[in-house]
Amino acid sequence: MTNLYSKLVLAYPKVWLALITLIVGVSGVYVQDFRLDASADSLILENDQDLLYHRAINKAYGTEEFLIITYTPFGELLSKDSLDGLRGLKEDLSKLERIGSVVSILDVPLLESPRIKISDLENNKRTLETPGLDKKLAQKEFTTSPIYKKLLASPDGKTTALLAFYKRDEKYYSLMEVRDDLREKKRSKKFLTYEEEITLREVSLEFKKHLAHRQDIQKEEIKKVRSILDKYRDKAKIFLGGLPMITSDMVDFIDNDLSVFSVGVFCLMVVSMWFFFRKIRWVALPLLCCVFSAWIMVGFLGWLDWRVTVISSNFISILTITTIALTIHLIVRYGELHAENPNMGQAELVSTTIGLMFQPCFYTAITTIVAFLSLMVSGIRPVIDFGWIMTIGITLAFIISFILFPSLLKLMNPKEAVSSHDITKRLTSNIGLFTLGNRNKILFIAAFLALMSVAGVLQLQVDNRFIDYF
Repeated sequence: MTNLYSKLVLAYPKVWLALITLIVGVSGVYVQDFRLDASADSLILENDQDLLYHRAINKAYGTEEFLIITYTPFGELLSKDSLDGLRGLKEDLSKLERIGSVVSILDVPLLESPRIKISDLENNKRTLETPGLDKKLAQKEFTTSPIYKKLLASPDGKTTALLAFYKRDEKYYSLMEVRDDLREKKRSKKFLTYEEEITLREVSLEFKKHLAHRQDIQKEEIKKVRSILDKYRDKAKIFLGGLPMITSDMVDFIDNDLSVFSVGVFCLMVVSMWFFFRKIRWVALPLLCCVFSAWIMVGFLGWLDWRVTVISSNFISILTITTIALTIHLIVRYGELHAENPNMGQAELVSTTIGLMFQPCFYTAITTIVAFLSLMVSGIRPVIDFGWIMTIGITLAFIISFILFPSLLKLMNPKEAVSSHDITKRLTSNIGLFTLGNRNKILFIAAFLALMSVAGVLQLQVDNRFIDYF
């Protein structure tokens, strides 16, 4: 195996470096297509019965997406200043392109101010905008009527709500309906004709593209809504809610997680490796492997149009840690060989290091992959996707570590990898001596903790209700 590896990889380091550089360049083309997703499709399985029921109701009754804005004026709710602010807010929201209508206490019919029959509404519709309306009766109706209480007004009469309904996206719903019908037919009958398979593939692709476009528009629109709300915060306490806002904010959270945690892990690795090795080479090589692995993986996901969800958003951080672990094994073994054989040539040092460490690193990678593959049985769509992403990512990290690292190292001069400041050898030696001297105690404590863990495992529950956290 070592001889084959040396003939295929170590004999042509520049060729492999050129090939990896080419792959990195091609990946860069697709990195821009890397997408974050927080839609219902990304959070649950395709055949989820609750989602299918929700969409059936939506199809039958035509319910639309909406934003809800709570408005608590600093003065009385039905005072002139409060209603003027509410009226201005409603008018500004109505001007947004995708907003079809805005419902507020200003325009809902009043039935008990004073009481009239519903049949009389057509000829005698009364709202807060009706001249001479008794506002005290209106205030009482908003806080006691089962139609408006806790819906458009709070029980204490201090807070009201505006509902901003979106215009129906006919293309979105038509594509989703065709796709879901074909999926359901395939699931129930276990068969689709060739033409239906082609249609399903094309419609699914078109739906993903439209969803991405809609997501971009929605993000900008939520910013505009918040900008409008900011204009009225001197008149009232205002809060924004609704599914479109939650979806947009979740994407922002994922994007922030990718940036913050990835940069944080990267900086921590730089500091840690400099502390252990004190050589630029042994800091730069592992980090280069990490960057290349993450970049190629992101490009691969963009190429497949594989959206990252709130669950899988930390894959770059985990991938970085895994790649660092593999390359540190190689560095330490290389350093030990160099210390034991200071006259050994660089090619032989690299070849021997790879020969000694390939199998241990392979088992490390494969056991980690098996752990992530176990997520496939979770039955939760984002968790399953996370398992696949990490399985592919760790495989890629292993390949990059055993091609890029030795190829670059072979082109360099031999250099020690063990710093005189390194305290890990002394630390691990002390831990080993402590373990040998306290074997029975350690086994007893481990058995006790294992029994406690079993009790804890039995209490674990799976929760897939992401919406409850908002």
